[in-house]
Amino acid sequence: MQVKIKILGIAALLSSFAACSNEGGGDQTNPSLNNTYIRFVSPSGTNVLDSLGITMKKKLRVAVTDNRITVTGKRTSDGTPLEFLNEWEWASPIYEPKFKEEKGTVLHLFWVDHKTWDIEKRSNSYDENYAIQLSSPEVFGNNEVHTLNWHVKVKGRTHDAYKCELDGKEVSLSDDPFYNWHVTYDLHQVAAEVTIICK
Repeated sequence: MQVKIKILGIAALLSSFAACSNEGGGDQTNPSLNNTYIRFVSPSGTNVLDSLGITMKKKLRVAVTDNRITVTGKRTSDGTPLEFLNEWEWASPIYEPKFKEEKGTVLHLFWVDHKTWDIEKRSNSYDENYAIQLSSPEVFGNNEVHTLNWHVKVKGRTHDAYKCELDGKEVSLSDDPFYNWHVTYDLHQVAAEVTIICK
């Protein structure tokens, strides 16, 4: 009898989660989690992070704790700073199976935007933009600030990341393995591999 009550309780709990996930007309795509992997490459094609000794061959990922790079980001609709999870981290190609190992160490940016779930406090449909700025004299070889922009359409609790720009130029996403892998019902998550050519 107690087993049946426990099973019924679990079933009721799962049903309530399903009802909440569909509230607002959304499917189960999570619009608040956003990933971008950035590869820094020299003009000759070598991986700059590996050349600087930032290699992740023995670990899958590690938080960036030095001053080699500065990363800031904001949600441009209201200027709110992005909430990076674990700040950001150097990551190994084998951390994500879609990377080819020869590409070397990358910078992994992972942030969350709770506004996309807050349907009671905003319009049901709107366009959002995430602007991320990166600077590093050591990595880039100069004092330039590089800007990454993600353009996203939000509807209910779903989103579609439809464009990515680096320094004002559109990044091709059509062949990006991460962008095309993170898709639910034709809606793309903010997920891509972006290459920055350093001096």
